[in-house]
Amino acid sequence: MLRVRESRVCLAECAGGLTPCQLFGVIKTPLAGLADNFMDALVLAKWFREGHDNWFWAGLSIHAFAGTCLGVRTSQNLAERFPESPRLLFAGLPLGWLGLTPVAAAAVILQEGSHGHEDMAQEDEKEMQITGSVELVLEALPQAMLQSYIGISYGFFDLSSEEFDLQLVLSVCIAIFAGRLTLFTGESAERHLKLFTP
Repeated sequence: MLRVRESRVCLAECAGGLTPCQLFGVIKTPLAGLADNFMDALVLAKWFREGHDNWFWAGLSIHAFAGTCLGVRTSQNLAERFPESPRLLFAGLPLGWLGLTPVAAAAVILQEGSHGHEDMAQEDEKEMQITGSVELVLEALPQAMLQSYIGISYGFFDLSSEEFDLQLVLSVCIAIFAGRLTLFTGESAERHLKLFTP
């Protein structure tokens, strides 16, 4: 029993003080967000090529609004975390528009963990979960609702139809999967933190 407890403590001390569950969450959250943004970009590009201007501008407006909000939040977080680098204040908006805010947050967490700043890394890990929740509410769910409405209304989800659009189906599924990861990663990290902490 003591050896099991010691092994848990050893695992908790890896990756700069992050538990294995937290480290997995730090990695999988940005990957899921990138996959969702990539599929949304493919759908928007297809709508633009096919001349569906209303759908394209609706989707692009959702992305731009969410990216701006997340970019401003990221700029504030970077300015607070790195006050000696004022240029980072202007990095948030491009990161938000490109859908890279979770990647930036993960990079900060891993950097602080590697330098032994465990408390700061765990605090930023929670902050990344909050950012993921904001992204879920402002972008992932609205995009999924828009795409689902279009897919159902125009028969793009009908397997027997010639208009069936596998790309649109995958985009909605990935959005739902990414949202599920965002909702459950935070709770799972807290639960495993209690298991791996002596």
